[in-house]
Amino acid sequence: MIINIHKKYSADNWQVYTPRHAPADSLAGHITFALKYEGVDLYVLKRVFEAVSANEIRNIIKAEPIGQYIRRIWFFYEWLMNQKLDLPDLATGNYLDAIDENLQYPGLSENSPRHRVRNNLPGAQDFCPLIRKTNKLEGYIAEKLDEKIEGSYFGKMAGGRKTD
Repeated sequence: MIINIHKKYSADNWQVYTPRHAPADSLAGHITFALKYEGVDLYVLKRVFEAVSANEIRNIIKAEPIGQYIRRIWFFYEWLMNQKLDLPDLATGNYLDAIDENLQYPGLSENSPRHRVRNNLPGAQDFCPLIRKTNKLEGYIAEKLDEKIEGSYFGKMAGGRKTD
């Protein structure tokens, strides 16, 4: 949500942004805003890509082919649509992550030289569960619950070791 005050804050599960955060009134502007502040939603991206032409996406990329969010849009388009756009591979530029590890939990990373993007999605095209980072989940991770269960009865049973 964007309001006419000049302080960014969170309230009741809403992120409130200032007018300077407002996206450009274009497809690229809105997707860029989402990638930057909301993380990746593969379902929404795929539905958007299905609703627009490949030519429209290609024109967005051609306008700014080395921009970090545009490269991610390009990567997601080709990955989700399983369609290679008629564009030359990028020859230079630093690699950047497909998903922002500050917002979502990543998977193992594999470079996509065409886009100069590290595919750190935690799955494949057919199944890729994305989990948003929250304070609650980070708290559970900090508790190291996996280590606690290893010494418990359930941990021993899961490891195939029987106890009496």
